Amino acid sequence: MKKILIVEDEIIIGLDVARRLGKLGYQVTETATRPDQALESIKIDKPDLIMMDINLKSDIDGVELAAMIRKDNDIPVIYMTSYSDGSMIDRAIQTEPYGYIIKPYTDGMLIASLRTAFARKELENKNRSQHEMLQGVMDNISDSIVLIRGSGEIIRTNSRFSELVGADNLVGKNIEDVLGGSPDIETLHNIGSSRSGEMFTAKIGGAEKSILIHTSDFVWEGRKSTLLTITDLTEIIAVRSALSDAEQRFTKIFRKKMIPAVLVSCEGMRLFEMNDAFAQLYKVSQDVEADISISEYIGSEALKAVEQSMDADKSFRVDMIRQKDKEGREFFANFRGKRVEFDSASFFLFDVHDVTEQVRISEMERELQQKLIHANKMTSLGTLVSGVAHEINNPNNFIMFNSSLLVDFWSDIFDHLDDKTPGQSIGNMTLAEFRSDIEELMHGIINGSERIKNIVQDLKGFAKTESSGYSERLNIENTLRTSVRILEHQISKTTGNFIMDIAPGLPDVNGNEQKLEQVFINILMNALEAVASGDSLVEVKCYPSAGKVVVDFTDKGVGIPSDHLDRITEPFFTTRQNCGGTGLGLSIAYAIIKEHKGVIDISSTPGEGTCVRIQLPGCE
Repeated sequence: MKKILIVEDEIIIGLDVARRLGKLGYQVTETATRPDQALESIKIDKPDLIMMDINLKSDIDGVELAAMIRKDNDIPVIYMTSYSDGSMIDRAIQTEPYGYIIKPYTDGMLIASLRTAFARKELENKNRSQHEMLQGVMDNISDSIVLIRGSGEIIRTNSRFSELVGADNLVGKNIEDVLGGSPDIETLHNIGSSRSGEMFTAKIGGAEKSILIHTSDFVWEGRKSTLLTITDLTEIIAVRSALSDAEQRFTKIFRKKMIPAVLVSCEGMRLFEMNDAFAQLYKVSQDVEADISISEYIGSEALKAVEQSMDADKSFRVDMIRQKDKEGREFFANFRGKRVEFDSASFFLFDVHDVTEQVRISEMERELQQKLIHANKMTSLGTLVSGVAHEINNPNNFIMFNSSLLVDFWSDIFDHLDDKTPGQSIGNMTLAEFRSDIEELMHGIINGSERIKNIVQDLKGFAKTESSGYSERLNIENTLRTSVRILEHQISKTTGNFIMDIAPGLPDVNGNEQKLEQVFINILMNALEAVASGDSLVEVKCYPSAGKVVVDFTDKGVGIPSDHLDRITEPFFTTRQNCGGTGLGLSIAYAIIKEHKGVIDISSTPGEGTCVRIQLPGCE
């Protein structure tokens, strides 16, 4: 049941209206005769409609009271008055009444006015509800929504648009003014043909913003309007620009990085990009086709080592990997890397450190250490040889001295026997035959003793402490013969076809005798080890040539494979490791001859033999 408040200063008229309304099925909350009484009743009962007399016996009339009520309450008002003049009606219209009944009135007039007022109120409530629902929908849209008329006047906005422009109460303002003049209204109307919308830079609230605008035709309150959907892309564009700048800076730094580096996709280890240093290290072009496996550059074994070394964070480090560039040059590399995010994808960043020089230095240090060990062994050997030589020399001196005496004694004895017992035989031998055999045996003992003396002397000379310089004037023939005597037993055991050919008139050379003996012995030992049978030729030939002394060591042995020939003077390179070879002999020999300002040339044919030629400058 609808509740109605009656405001009428004539109490009898008010009661009559209340009686009539009651008969029509309405509930009258109160019949107020004064404005203050009416306002109090509104607070208590909240009527659905007010029947208002204009002429109230108070300091304010009904029109003024209706205006006061409208400020705080949304209650329909129907005026009941005897005033029919235009000025009063105009005053009443300002308060937006729901009806205006001229006294006297009938029940039919009341019924028509009340039904019309309540129907209008119901429509307004529905319209308000729809508007609130529409505003709620608009306010929950992430984009800014603006409804404008053809002139650009703003009809409605959502809260997002107010946040975008930093202002409220925008209805009635022109959209061009709010957006800083760009875009203008004509441009906005032309956007409708573009489904993707159009980008604009608008000066909104004193700041430039990048906005995307879509438009569509809309009918609002029976009039053609335009609905604008505005997306603020300022932050997105700024973030994208920052990301783009960061990626460009990364790319620039990556490409100019001094350490060789490459970006490889996490999936499949495919090449994405390489820097200048990587291209130079591997001798490849940066224009090579991408999306090929990184193993094409670093090799499958290196890639396998990298994958096996990855930890939980996908970081890795692999050391001392042998690599080869596209021109065939070998080098050693250390790999360092980790997983990185770049261009919205995951990659591995490989840093490749060329450590070839460090490896070379390390090898030189190991070579030096081996040389020091060898030198220490030679020192120990020299001490041992000196002691052994002393122990051998003492009894050998007795043999040499006593053998000479025996030869003299036997000569005297045989002279006496010839005088006293001519023609006598001894052991079925004539005295002359016996004398000849004895003298031959005695001289054999003397020669053997002399040989022992010479060998011991040569060993002592070979093992004694080397002089520090290379200024000693040497007869190369003596040095060569000493070396051969030291190896005489090994020569006789290995081959019966040993030839030593030394030309007369060799010039002297400046050098270190012990070191040259070391070179000759080493090379001659290699030749003896290379021959396969007891009659294979081993020849030592020495002759002058253009102011130089040339020594050729030739053997008819197994020869040296061509792929080994370039490496045989490298430290630690040996094909006889299982036989105790250290790979230092020829390396040391090469260094010694170089110190003597000489040259070593090695030529060989597999299956035919080898020739090692040493050239030493003669003394001036």
